[in-house]
Amino acid sequence: MKIENIFSKYWVRSTHTRTIEKETSEIEFQKFLEEAKKKQEITPNTTPNSQNLFPLSKDAFIYRLEEIKRLDNLLDKLVIYKEALGDSKKNLKEIEPIIQSLSEEVEQLKKIGEKLPSSDPLNKILIELGVLSLVEIMKFKRGEYNFE
Repeated sequence: MKIENIFSKYWVRSTHTRTIEKETSEIEFQKFLEEAKKKQEITPNTTPNSQNLFPLSKDAFIYRLEEIKRLDNLLDKLVIYKEALGDSKKNLKEIEPIIQSLSEEVEQLKKIGEKLPSSDPLNKILIELGVLSLVEIMKFKRGEYNFE
C-alpha cells in the first residue's frame, strides 16, 4: 500500500469527524445563547426602577463621595511622603510636617470608619490604608529612616 493512500484515508476520516464535531458544538452554542437571551429579557412588568439601580439616598451618596475623597487625600499624602523620603535633599525636619498631616488624616478616617458597617467594602480599604499609614508614622517616629 502506498503512503498516499494511507494518508488520504486518514484525512477523509479526520475531516468527517471534525465536521460532525463542529456542527454539534454550533448547535450546543446556539442553545446556550438562546437560554442566555431568555434570562436577560425584561418584560414591561419587571423593568428595573431607580430604587434598584441606586440603593443609596442622595445624602448617603454625597457622604459616600466625601469618604472616598478623604481616602484619595490620604493616598495623595502617602505619595508625597514617599517622594519626600526618596529626595536626598530633604532632611527629617522637612518631612516631619508631612508625617503630622498624615497622622491627622488617619485620625479623621478612624472617625469615618466607626460609622461604617464592618461588611462595607470601603471599610476594608479604609482599614488597610490606616494600618499602612500608621506603620509608616511609627517607622518615622522610631527613627528607622536615617539620612546621614
